[in-house]
Amino acid sequence: MSGTLFGLRVAANGSSNWGQGAEIGKGRWVAIDTAPVGVVDANGNFILRNAQVLQKFTGYYRPEDMDIDPIAAANGVFRACWANTGRLNFGGGSLVENSAVHGEILCIVEEPNAAATTGNIPVVTRFVIGSQQAGMLDNVAFQPQTGILVVLEDGPTSIMTPSGTEPRGNDLWICLPDGADDDTLSDGCVRFASVKDTSAEPTGFIFLGSGESAFVNIQHRAVNDAAGSGNHGALVKISGFKVK
Repeated sequence: MSGTLFGLRVAANGSSNWGQGAEIGKGRWVAIDTAPVGVVDANGNFILRNAQVLQKFTGYYRPEDMDIDPIAAANGVFRACWANTGRLNFGGGSLVENSAVHGEILCIVEEPNAAATTGNIPVVTRFVIGSQQAGMLDNVAFQPQTGILVVLEDGPTSIMTPSGTEPRGNDLWICLPDGADDDTLSDGCVRFASVKDTSAEPTGFIFLGSGESAFVNIQHRAVNDAAGSGNHGALVKISGFKVK
């Protein structure tokens, strides 16, 4: 294989503020420098954590999954959105929360610019801001033909209530595109499903080409077989999505 691997630096004006708090805005792609010790291992693989620190690439809080916006692509624009999972101890209506780092969905758009090294300037914006209810957002999938985004949750499996600890299932959310307003945020998200098995999490959501049906994996379910091994999975089909 050949080519060049680039890192994202949102603080493109030379600022040393390149981490949390400076993770949105216009940036640039910077080729990874392989010369410093610790950037490449003995097998020739990049150690990206080291490269990030040395070259001030922008860091995000546990990014998990990314999908390309099909509506933008059809209009000749590259736009992709991904989940920063964050960290919660509890979620939903819990009385206790020792972390409260809510997950979020960010999106990147490539703006063509002949002066840029790669021919494009990356622009990062927030699309969904998480909450105690929509916490630790994990996987994303665009619905074909609509620009609607499905977001899966991989959060805590219990909450603290006045009656004690109660189980909490992870949720599946569906979010509208950003409409004709001044912000870049989704115009609203709703929970459309919850995982009843609170030991499990939804993952790998994907729409069929029609956009009217989708598959989702329910992984590490606490179901014991005859041998008592547990850790089973399930593939679920969901139908009835509308496409306008």
